[in-house]
Amino acid sequence: MRVGVLVNPQVPRWHEAAIENVRALDGVRLTYAAVDAELRDESSTMKAGAEAIDRDSIVSPADLRLFYDVLSEDGLKAFLYADQKLGWHCFGETERRDWLRTRPVQSVDCLDGLEIEECTPDSDGVWNTLPDDAVAEIERRCDVVLRFGFGLIKGDVLTAPEHGVLSVHGSDIRRYRGMGPKLSFLNDDETVTVTLQRLTEEIDGGSIVSMSSADVPENATLDEVGGLVYRLCTEVFADGVRKLQNGGDPWRPDSLGEYYSHDLQRKSPRFVGSVVLKNNYYRLRNSLTG
Repeated sequence: MRVGVLVNPQVPRWHEAAIENVRALDGVRLTYAAVDAELRDESSTMKAGAEAIDRDSIVSPADLRLFYDVLSEDGLKAFLYADQKLGWHCFGETERRDWLRTRPVQSVDCLDGLEIEECTPDSDGVWNTLPDDAVAEIERRCDVVLRFGFGLIKGDVLTAPEHGVLSVHGSDIRRYRGMGPKLSFLNDDETVTVTLQRLTEEIDGGSIVSMSSADVPENATLDEVGGLVYRLCTEVFADGVRKLQNGGDPWRPDSLGEYYSHDLQRKSPRFVGSVVLKNNYYRLRNSLTG
């Protein structure tokens, strides 16, 4: 099976691990990689965020600038990032940070030897459409494409490869669509689930290729929940590709879960406050009883 990947210029560790697991499958060959050239801007917030994750200082001037930039662009989500940094330095939380540490795409071992093509999508501010030449290359060279970058994509690329474009959602799309793991955390779900879906132009509404779940420890912090989700994400791509190799058919669920907009993280003081307060309650409780 010929596999293509869509990636960002800075590749998080969990993306690397997922691609490595797919590449290790018998009968799989990585044939195509495209990097989102729109994110090459060294001054972008995404680039600054990646650098903040890799930086070991507690608070630096660069962190303060990033907080202001995120506050300007993504509103209250800045406080969720600040709370995450608090966990790194005051509570020894490393699960999500380890999975989110990045390397430049040219330094990623699992892409070694593969020609990486720059691709500039056409964006309407929400959805991205890949250019015709990239879609033609994907149709010619790939049986399936794994999406790790380019945000929400639409257009002919979704049907160009035989098995479509696969993307992971960090929860069960039959329950949570849009935003995922933070809802599992707030609702004290006893398990977390990730969904590998074949993308359509409906957000988290594609056919299900594979799902994977894990039990959540009692009083788990957001870092622990997120760490479980990232681990499952690294495994579910390989499981899905293996199922496609063996002739498995993606399936449509009887119903989809409610759509939870990411605007909750940007605009809802109640939502953001609930996440931060609950997370710190569990941190303190675990510190006192641990």
